[in-house]
Amino acid sequence: MTEAEGSTTDTSPNNPGWLVLIYRVPSEPTRLRATVWRRLKGLGAIYVQNSVAALPEGPAAERALAASA
Repeated sequence: MTEAEGSTTDTSPNNPGWLVLIYRVPSEPTRLRATVWRRLKGLGAIYVQNSVAALPEGPAAERALAASA
């Protein structure tokens, strides 16, 4: 891979890193899972698969995750 293909690990402000969150929530009641999903989506998370979300790295995301824990 060349640098132009994205093989770099630059975490400068123009190319932020990612925070990956893997979580478990009981299947019942479903409102708990929906609440977690809504909060993460509100923070700009993208879902990799069920219960695995990635958020753009930054102070705001870190504070929100720490407050949610």
